[in-house]
Amino acid sequence: EELPIDIDENENDCQVIKRKFFQTYPHHKIGGCDLPKDTTQPSRTSISLAVQCFHLRRLDSYIQNSLYRNDKKFKKVPRKKIFKFQKQMKNWISSVPDYLTGNESDYCLYLFNKHIRSLIQPFIKDLSASDPLLTECMKSSITVCNLGKRIHQASNRRPSSVSLQTIFLSGVT
Repeated sequence: EELPIDIDENENDCQVIKRKFFQTYPHHKIGGCDLPKDTTQPSRTSISLAVQCFHLRRLDSYIQNSLYRNDKKFKKVPRKKIFKFQKQMKNWISSVPDYLTGNESDYCLYLFNKHIRSLIQPFIKDLSASDPLLTECMKSSITVCNLGKRIHQASNRRPSSVSLQTIFLSGVT
């Protein structure tokens, strides 16, 4: 159930792998197993971006399960829940490592704004024009459109139907 540790797949040193594991998941330390501190700077591995996306997907799954279930109907905008999830999303984006490349960093920012928009968008009809949530939803929508364009221009590939749908819905929002 744990996410993979962000370590180079060519690493063969068991002590390095153990240290990275226990740094990532300190709650698994058993019997006072103290490993020497890792003094190396974290660096990008081939799975760094994937690990970040796994964290976000787990958070998104939690949001979907607790906010958008069919058996839950809200009479008013669930602001406390939205603010809680916004905070968790902001913690996620601030945890994105600096060593990701420009396109990878843009992609993380794109995903962050996509999820902020989709967090608020279902409640737009109940928000006043001066509501800060509406403003944040609009800013996230604009950022999704701009980053989507930049990402697809930089990759020289055709956008997927999912990313086109995301950009379209952000534009409509």
